Amino acid sequence: CNNEVAKNASTAIILATKPFAIPEACKDLASVEDNDALIISIAAGVTIKTLESLLPGRRVIRVMPNTPCLVGQTAAAFALGSLATDADREIAHTIFGSVGIAMEVKEVHLDAVTGLSGSGPAYVFQFIEALSDGGVRVGLPRDVATQSIAGVEALERGGFRSTVISAVKAATRRQGGCRDGVRDWDASWST
Repeated sequence: CNNEVAKNASTAIILATKPFAIPEACKDLASVEDNDALIISIAAGVTIKTLESLLPGRRVIRVMPNTPCLVGQTAAAFALGSLATDADREIAHTIFGSVGIAMEVKEVHLDAVTGLSGSGPAYVFQFIEALSDGGVRVGLPRDVATQSIAGVEALERGGFRSTVISAVKAATRRQGGCRDGVRDWDASWST
């Protein structure tokens, strides 16, 4: 965390770091006096409870954007901390809505949203690639195979819907595991 930047931030500070770096970044932020900027965290698995314990008295929002934000097509979910205001909600909505869709959810749903929207685009691209591979396998040139994707009934026979649901559930469990690892790490950091 750059204390000079934090000192001059008037509206919001976005914590965009790996979860293991959050305690140190929050320690730096807590040392900056006379700054009431909203703290927005996009660190995976770091709960509002953890953020609020590291930044007592600060307004906090936890956000889970996904990689399509890089091309203006994000599906970002956010949850408000206990001190966040309606104005803070609007700030988060404005920031993340500027690169796609931003929606408020209860924090308990953030892992599921991440499992779906964070991993979903990767599943779709992998699915399209696998369909194209199937076309190449039966003799089509790659460009023709990619443009000629058909055979949805075969997907259903193969349990596609069930497989996708299982993939989303696994990705959601992985997010919970990430959070659990952060919780374990947080406990060891405070001792």
